[in-house]
Amino acid sequence: MRKAWLIAGLALAGCGTMDVTDAPRTMTVDFAFARDQACGTGPYEMNPLRVSRRSPAIRVEGVPAGARLLRFEMVDLDLLDFDHDGGEVPATPGTATIAEGGLVHWTGPCPPGGSDHRYEMRVEALDAAGKPLATGRSVRTCCRQFERS
Repeated sequence: MRKAWLIAGLALAGCGTMDVTDAPRTMTVDFAFARDQACGTGPYEMNPLRVSRRSPAIRVEGVPAGARLLRFEMVDLDLLDFDHDGGEVPATPGTATIAEGGLVHWTGPCPPGGSDHRYEMRVEALDAAGKPLATGRSVRTCCRQFERS
């Protein structure tokens, strides 16, 4: 009887692990806003009529082999229904640097004067069939740092 329990225990020992090779990997995303990427005038006075279409420079590390496209989206975590859009660029494995202004469909940050909003940059690495291979995200605040002193 003892031998049966030992065999059953050894057989079940591997049941608690699972290989999830299809789960998207995580990439590192880094970016920072410059004054000309926020809406407004002067040092910073909110003006929704002067929304910037110039995306910040973005660095993505950990782009997996097999990725053909990087898809970006910016989300205002303090005003979720405002669409900042993003864009897509061809992917290169390893580290990708997207130049300032490199995302075509882009609306820059534009919180009310005197306040900061939190902006999350989201990125997906997609294979040739459009399947996500990896994801990444990073949050930055804007735009009080551009106001008059």
